[in-house]
Amino acid sequence: MRPVDVERIELGDVVVAKVGDSTMLHLVKAIDVDRRVVEISGASATLGWTAFDRVFGICARIGEAPVPGARSKTKR
Repeated sequence: MRPVDVERIELGDVVVAKVGDSTMLHLVKAIDVDRRVVEISGASATLGWTAFDRVFGICARIGEAPVPGARSKTKR
Protein backbone atom coordinates (compact mmCIF):
# COMPACT_ATOMS: atom_id res chain seq x y z
CA MET A 1 0.00 0.00 0.00
CA ARG A 2 1.09 3.53 -0.78
CA PRO A 3 -0.45 6.89 0.15
CA VAL A 4 -2.83 7.88 -2.66
CA ASP A 5 -3.51 11.14 -4.45
CA VAL A 6 -7.31 10.88 -4.47
CA GLU A 7 -7.52 13.28 -7.40
CA ARG A 8 -5.96 10.53 -9.56
CA ILE A 9 -7.94 7.44 -8.58
CA GLU A 10 -9.91 5.65 -11.26
CA LEU A 11 -12.62 3.03 -11.54
CA GLY A 12 -11.24 -0.38 -10.69
CA ASP A 13 -8.51 0.87 -8.35
CA VAL A 14 -8.12 -0.99 -5.06
CA VAL A 15 -7.85 1.53 -2.25
CA VAL A 16 -7.65 1.66 1.53
CA ALA A 17 -10.67 3.55 2.82
CA LYS A 18 -12.37 4.09 6.14
CA VAL A 19 -16.05 3.23 6.26
CA GLY A 20 -17.70 3.74 9.64
CA ASP A 21 -15.12 2.59 12.17
CA SER A 22 -13.37 0.11 9.85
CA THR A 23 -10.44 0.69 7.51
CA MET A 24 -10.18 -1.92 4.75
CA LEU A 25 -9.32 -2.56 1.12
CA HIS A 26 -12.10 -1.62 -1.28
CA LEU A 27 -12.68 -1.60 -5.04
CA VAL A 28 -13.57 1.79 -6.56
CA LYS A 29 -16.89 1.31 -8.41
CA ALA A 30 -17.80 4.97 -9.18
CA ILE A 31 -16.40 8.45 -8.63
CA ASP A 32 -18.38 11.69 -8.15
CA VAL A 33 -15.75 14.43 -8.49
CA ASP A 34 -18.24 17.26 -7.84
CA ARG A 35 -19.33 15.77 -4.50
CA ARG A 36 -15.77 14.47 -3.82
CA VAL A 37 -16.94 10.94 -3.02
CA VAL A 38 -16.22 7.44 -4.31
CA GLU A 39 -18.50 4.42 -4.40
CA ILE A 40 -16.70 1.39 -3.04
CA SER A 41 -17.38 -2.31 -2.83
CA GLY A 42 -16.06 -5.16 -0.78
CA ALA A 43 -15.57 -8.78 -1.68
CA SER A 44 -19.26 -9.49 -2.09
CA ALA A 45 -21.30 -6.28 -2.16
CA THR A 46 -21.27 -2.57 -2.93
CA LEU A 47 -20.80 -0.74 0.36
CA GLY A 48 -21.81 2.77 -0.64
CA TRP A 49 -20.19 6.16 -0.96
CA THR A 50 -17.31 7.54 1.09
CA ALA A 51 -15.60 10.93 1.02
CA PHE A 52 -12.26 11.51 -0.68
CA ASP A 53 -10.72 12.43 2.69
CA ARG A 54 -11.47 8.91 3.96
CA VAL A 55 -9.44 7.26 1.17
CA PHE A 56 -5.86 6.85 2.38
CA GLY A 57 -3.94 4.47 0.18
CA ILE A 58 -3.77 2.51 -3.04
CA CYS A 59 -2.69 -1.08 -3.65
CA ALA A 60 0.62 -0.67 -5.50
CA ARG A 61 1.87 -4.28 -5.46
CA ILE A 62 0.43 -7.75 -5.28
CA GLY A 63 3.20 -9.97 -4.03
CA GLU A 64 6.23 -9.03 -6.10
CA ALA A 65 4.21 -7.72 -9.06
CA PRO A 66 3.50 -3.99 -9.36
CA VAL A 67 -0.12 -3.01 -10.00
CA PRO A 68 -0.22 -1.28 -13.41
CA GLY A 69 -0.84 2.46 -13.11
CA ALA A 70 -0.81 2.59 -9.30
CA ARG A 71 2.57 4.29 -9.01
CA SER A 72 1.33 7.35 -10.92
CA LYS A 73 -1.50 7.73 -8.37
CA THR A 74 0.64 7.85 -5.24
CA LYS A 75 1.27 11.06 -3.35
CA ARG A 76 4.53 12.68 -4.22
